[in-house]
Amino acid sequence: MKLLLSFYLLSSLVTHVSQSPSSVPITARLVAKYQVLDEVLSPQHTKCSGEIKEFLKAGPYDCSFKAQGLEFDIEYKYVADTKGSLKEYWPCLPEGPDISTIAELRKHSRSLKYYQLENFHLAFSSDRTNVLDGANQVFIERVYPAEKLILARKDAHTPKSRRFIYQYQ
Repeated sequence: MKLLLSFYLLSSLVTHVSQSPSSVPITARLVAKYQVLDEVLSPQHTKCSGEIKEFLKAGPYDCSFKAQGLEFDIEYKYVADTKGSLKEYWPCLPEGPDISTIAELRKHSRSLKYYQLENFHLAFSSDRTNVLDGANQVFIERVYPAEKLILARKDAHTPKSRRFIYQYQ
């Protein structure tokens, strides 16, 4: 009974502080994509040392963050340019991110294919209720307006125990 009550309270809290997909501003553009360990696995994982900060207080090289009380450990960060194409690729290692620019990735032609980045592109659907991630249409589960983050709904393209989070501005 206590577990059920705790779940209900947490669900109502998360619903209260996050908003529906329609709350993405019409002028917003996607600037980054994060592949993270999901909210169940991240708190049990010890990849990052030190305190885990709220997203807005986290530094650019931090390997984890919190959003509305949920913890996420970053595996990969993909930074998009103003057109939604790949600008930088950040695999997050225990010692910090290993940042590669698109120019560096193109020098080693196999890198784009190996990391499956050759068709990378981020955009919103016309009604702004979905994210277009390459050839995939990703459904928005929650929007965190203060952090300017979008939590994608898990689907067949989501690796096990992972989540995709999109950042907009």
